[in-house]
Amino acid sequence: MAVIQYSVLDQMDQITHFIDASNVYASEDDEARELRTFRGGRLKVTQVGDKDLLPLNTDMMDECTDPQKNLFCFKAGDARVNEQVELTTMHTMWMREHNRIADHLSKINPYWNDEVIYQEARRIVAAEMQHITYNEWLPIVLGSYFMQNYSLHPLATGYSYQYDPSINPSVTNAFSTAALRFGHTLIQGFLQ
Repeated sequence: MAVIQYSVLDQMDQITHFIDASNVYASEDDEARELRTFRGGRLKVTQVGDKDLLPLNTDMMDECTDPQKNLFCFKAGDARVNEQVELTTMHTMWMREHNRIADHLSKINPYWNDEVIYQEARRIVAAEMQHITYNEWLPIVLGSYFMQNYSLHPLATGYSYQYDPSINPSVTNAFSTAALRFGHTLIQGFLQ
């Protein structure tokens, strides 16, 4: 007779626990490939007039996709892209930023292939996201005491060697389902 071992169940995150822009590029390779053009290091877009919007999600299983009514959700690296307009806006902004950087890298490095341009643009976008998180957002949310006490301020110059690969970077289930919900209070109740 087989013995069944039960353990505590936790939710699974869809993006990584690192500030690596996986919400833009996806965490799984097959999902990331679906977002790429494979030309000039660019991400796919939906052209509406002269504006680049996120690519349309044609997955028939998606709850807001109805081809008969010509209704489609957007597709991004994070499945929550369509949950509310501010999130959709952020995903659109980061996709446009990636493509802007890819276009620039392509011009100044004409011998780089698609993969090199894509990966370099991705690194730059992730660095921008980290910069905004540690220099703009966290100081406002945590305050100077916690930023100082936990050495969260980025160095003004040079490199930090504090990274410890043995530390588990994951967020606890309790934190993600309770404490981090404060972020929902940051969503504006009214849009103009």
